[in-house]
Amino acid sequence: MAAPVLQAEGAIAANTSGSLTVTLPSKLSDDILILGLVYWGPNTTGDAAQIPTPTGWTLIGSQIGQPAGTRDGWVAWFWRRAISAADPADPVCARGASWDTGTDTCFAGRAYVIRGCITTGDPWDAQAAAGPYTTANQAVAAVTVSDAERMVVQFFNEMDNASAGGISGWTAGTAATSATGTDAGFQTFRKDNVSMSTGADASTAAAPAQGAYAYMGLSFKPPSGTTFFQTLASTAVGVATLAPVFVAVKALIATAVGVAGLSRIMTFVSTLAATAIGVASLVKTISKTLAAVATGAPDLLKMMPKTLAATVIGLPALTQTVVIAVAMPATAVGVAGLQKVLVVVRTMAGTALGVASLVASFIAGAVTVSSSPARWFRAH
Repeated sequence: MAAPVLQAEGAIAANTSGSLTVTLPSKLSDDILILGLVYWGPNTTGDAAQIPTPTGWTLIGSQIGQPAGTRDGWVAWFWRRAISAADPADPVCARGASWDTGTDTCFAGRAYVIRGCITTGDPWDAQAAAGPYTTANQAVAAVTVSDAERMVVQFFNEMDNASAGGISGWTAGTAATSATGTDAGFQTFRKDNVSMSTGADASTAAAPAQGAYAYMGLSFKPPSGTTFFQTLASTAVGVATLAPVFVAVKALIATAVGVAGLSRIMTFVSTLAATAIGVASLVKTISKTLAAVATGAPDLLKMMPKTLAATVIGLPALTQTVVIAVAMPATAVGVAGLQKVLVVVRTMAGTALGVASLVASFIAGAVTVSSSPARWFRAH
């Protein structure tokens, strides 16, 4: 499976009175739709009402008001899952009951399409908002990433059309601004195919002339079939223990076999668990290995079997099987403490021994270790 992608960023819509219709980009069934909205009305009497939730949409987190106390404006993000290319229709967004109108106000919105997410439940690991900010160069919030093959997006909403700037290490989307009324602006910053949580990175956003800007960070997750180890963790040793191990293993393995090869690793492990030794046995094996790693035992994290195909090392597909493992230090179960050692071990061909014998050899640790994965691949 691949990480989700930012498929499309829509056009900005803005007005100074009446309801607001935001045009959705082209979409497909199960795409995730994100709708960013902003309102600014400095002459609103009292505290401006929050942005009404459009019909069929769900608010992400909480709305962010500016200024604190008696708010003249709000920023908010909403989401829903697409049913088809035609459903839902473009959202018609109502104005708040107490909102001011006229050229000293602005109500604006922009929609986005995220493709390749999990097809049930919330499509993200975590959400993290930052703001409101009225000065330049403020930071986004750190976003938790719970497993591999995530896409983290920081959605930028602004009650002005000042520059959104950039964020070092993040890919900027296409900025969209409007000079309608008191102006508005939207932008995205993302990290593609990540397996580690992102930090509270500083931006180079300009200070707005009025109102404020804010960010909503979301870590979008792929279909559930790619979270096999996370599922095992929840029943054996807990997500908090296994997740950082899997993230570290994935990062090291990807350098040797590539992302495509890693996807085949996950598929093969899942198949073995279901057909040869059962989920319960595999959980037991992984749990014991993790316990040994956590307590400092000199063990290998032997939990990543892979069926090699011709595209990986030039051998006939499905004729050889290896186990890829990572040596873990005694002090940590995370990326920071990993030794830079990638161990590739070879077993008998699965076609000769059969899957059951292969799994038995794998569990017993009956393997031959090569100190250099590059040397092993050249030799085989």
